[in-house]
Amino acid sequence: MIYTILSWIYITVLVYPAGLVFHKCLHRFCNSENKDQPHFILTCITGLLVMSFISSVICLFYPLGLISNLVLLVFSVLMSLLFRKELVTSIRSEIVRLRSAKKITYLLFLLYLVVISYLSYLPSSHHDDGLYYSTSIKWLQEYGTVKGLSNLNPRIGFNSNWLILQANFGFSFLDAGLFNDLNGLLYLWVFLYSLGGISDFLKGNFSLSNSLRVLFFIPLLTLHLSAKSDYVFYNVNQLSSSSPDIIVTILLWLIFLLFIEDIAKEKRQISFQSLLIIFYCAWVISIKLSSIPVILLAVFCIINWLRKRKTKQVVEITMLALLFLLPWFARNILVSGYLVFPFSRIDVFNVAWKIPIEHVRWYENAIKVYAVDNATNLNQPFHQSIVSWFPSWFSKQLFIQQSILILTLIITVVFVIAIVVQLLRKNFSFFNATIPFFVLLATFFTGIIFWLMNGPDFRMGYGFLWPYCIFSIILFFRYFLEDHFRLIIYPVIIYMFLIPLFYYEGLFKKSMKAMTQPPVSLRMPEKIETRQMSSGQLIYLVFHDDSWNCPLPVTNNNEFATIKPQLLGRSLKEGFKAGNPGK
Repeated sequence: MIYTILSWIYITVLVYPAGLVFHKCLHRFCNSENKDQPHFILTCITGLLVMSFISSVICLFYPLGLISNLVLLVFSVLMSLLFRKELVTSIRSEIVRLRSAKKITYLLFLLYLVVISYLSYLPSSHHDDGLYYSTSIKWLQEYGTVKGLSNLNPRIGFNSNWLILQANFGFSFLDAGLFNDLNGLLYLWVFLYSLGGISDFLKGNFSLSNSLRVLFFIPLLTLHLSAKSDYVFYNVNQLSSSSPDIIVTILLWLIFLLFIEDIAKEKRQISFQSLLIIFYCAWVISIKLSSIPVILLAVFCIINWLRKRKTKQVVEITMLALLFLLPWFARNILVSGYLVFPFSRIDVFNVAWKIPIEHVRWYENAIKVYAVDNATNLNQPFHQSIVSWFPSWFSKQLFIQQSILILTLIITVVFVIAIVVQLLRKNFSFFNATIPFFVLLATFFTGIIFWLMNGPDFRMGYGFLWPYCIFSIILFFRYFLEDHFRLIIYPVIIYMFLIPLFYYEGLFKKSMKAMTQPPVSLRMPEKIETRQMSSGQLIYLVFHDDSWNCPLPVTNNNEFATIKPQLLGRSLKEGFKAGNPGK
């Protein structure tokens, strides 16, 4: 467990200079005298974004191992030396901020540090980790990006920049075990950011953005330790695995928070928050495509700048944001032959390694079938309308999931009634004054609808559902509690202390035993067989869709029988192609 914490410290120190320099570059677009020091956590997250871009470029040509880590280390050291004055100033500012924080937040952070580091240390039990997360990471670490890899395991086509980061910071060259603990690090970063909001709240900052900063993290404090729970959102395997699901939820909340901070300011220039929104949107889309509706916030920012005749800045910022996405698109094409997998309608590349379109369409359909019916037979075509499948689907959901859907419906009805009342009063000025508010609501609605229509698995819906609900609840409390709203912080703090002391009570004793233990061993499939391709290349065959850390090359028995993958050339690095275009 101590190894996990040490790796987190190293990554934090590594990414901070990169984030600091990138923030300095963004400030050049702001044209504003107000250039306050961004929060330490925002700088770290931006630094991780920069390292994500560099890693995604490297993996197109080289494996992610010792060399890639040395490149990132040299880059970080170089940025520290070139911008040492800014770095020293920034560190001093953060020390002042830390000393001014309320001491109660120190204790909360230490309690959760023990809990989260232990949960991150645990071996992964996430099903998708066995399906393709671990395998994708292993390929990245041993070969980098391999053309046509989806012909071995089509799920690898679900390309995520988060898995690239996990591969790079998995430190496979140490041969010390499993270091896929980046989820826990980001969780702790953002939890610390939320604690900063609590400290500011206690000092009298009751703004909408700070309230959201304080209250959003409440449902994420508990992670259920069993297979499922009627009262807790996420399973603990969201921290012990490489899953991007909880990461997307956290990053979406952060984008919404930055947007609310931005619209609360009277401004005529391009703001720093809006610039972060642009780049965070590009990043979160490359992590999980289901988050794409958040692009509406970025589009709104760009339209605002165009209205202010900031055309040159808009072109430069847009091109830079697209540059961050180019390696992701390139890897999509190299791995699957499609610009975006599994969207069969975007079929513009006729390359030899392209996975047959019948398989892409099968996965398009299977995602919806599994999410709606949780069916074991994923071959059945899905043609139902939402009206026909929603009642049955809703009845199968857990209590907490049904509750959040009902709450979402109630909140939406209240908003609609409020808007209708304003229309009846002919208060059209209300709309002009609150355009950003409606853009935010439109983003929430679009995200929820997009999720429902493209595979309503709750892991991928929380990113829009929960921020929408907590944002609305805060508005409700602020309106009805008025001056008493400031008292809400005390039950929040009490609750935050109760969670580690009672909910996670049994973990403290276990964490003490595991404190000096090395990272857990890499998990292997239960059953492995060997086969030969027509070229004579030996391939490992696994069953039950679980590849885990099986030696490469590995494929599932179903894919091997239907796609019949073959080598593109003479070596694994040259890639794979389909031997049978039919499904």
